[in-house]
Amino acid sequence: MAGGVLSRNVPYILSQVSAATSSCSGFVKGLSLLLFIGYCLSYNNGIFKKVIVTPAYIMPPKFCVWTLFTHCFFENSILMLIGDIVAITLCGKLVEPLWGNAEVLLFYCVVNVSTAFLSVVYFILLYWFTGQAIYLFNIEIHGMAGYTAAIIVAVKQLMPDNVLVALPKIGKLRNRNMPLTVLALSILLYTIGMLRPPYPVMYLSGTLSSWLYLRFWQAHSNGSKGDIADHFCFASFFPNVLQPPVAVICNAIFEFFVKVGVCRRPARKFTMANSAPSIAINMPGSSSGLSAANSPADDAERRKQLALKALNERLAKGGMSKSPSAPLFPQSQGKQSKERLIDV
Repeated sequence: MAGGVLSRNVPYILSQVSAATSSCSGFVKGLSLLLFIGYCLSYNNGIFKKVIVTPAYIMPPKFCVWTLFTHCFFENSILMLIGDIVAITLCGKLVEPLWGNAEVLLFYCVVNVSTAFLSVVYFILLYWFTGQAIYLFNIEIHGMAGYTAAIIVAVKQLMPDNVLVALPKIGKLRNRNMPLTVLALSILLYTIGMLRPPYPVMYLSGTLSSWLYLRFWQAHSNGSKGDIADHFCFASFFPNVLQPPVAVICNAIFEFFVKVGVCRRPARKFTMANSAPSIAINMPGSSSGLSAANSPADDAERRKQLALKALNERLAKGGMSKSPSAPLFPQSQGKQSKERLIDV
């Protein structure tokens, strides 16, 4: 039966993979091929059980830690496989030209391993609270739901105000609204029985791990790390009415992590109004005196705009831009010389 299902799906899958990846990079094509191979191997239950993450088997005595690295290549649903390929194609079109192959590969590894680890922690805690062993032995964590969430977070970081669709009586759906929207949709689909329990958990884990990496740890060519821009604080994932209380809670958590040494407080620099734009003042907690550097948030915004400009030019040369005078990704207006409040 499994062989018949596989033989019927193979031609369709191959045509979809070929259409999606025909103009993509080697990373996207290679990853799509690995996903297709993983989908075929998933019909062998013996192999499938050895490469996916099961919470009980991550712990001793079995200690199957290698599954943290292999689970992401295996899907047993054709719809999820197609969704994964669409997600990595989106990454290849929008993110990879700005970051480069090495950074995209590092991001892929960090997010998938973190997603599996956080999901295992969640189900172990659920077992402790409920005492139901199904959360240890019956949960199968596999696929790229976490990485799909991470790509959505990366697109939100790079182009938050791009309008995806204008909905009547609701408003415009922008990239910055997508992480929470897709999370809510995954929970809804799980509630009505269309998604298995691990998928919403994996999506949430991928969202958190990708935001933490991009916010605090991603290394940039100028030696800085992370992106402390206001539009990328954790509160920005929520509707405007909820952002103030969420910001208070997140900042309190961040202060605790700073005190225990988990995180470091970023240096806050404020540009002096009505003066040379290169002069900035270091606030307490950073080096004293005057500095000729812009604030980290300004640096991140400048890097982002330069990268988006380069991407627009590349897409225009490739014939993807509809009009030479209307870039695909709009550039932000000039930065204001005012005090910045850095939210977590």
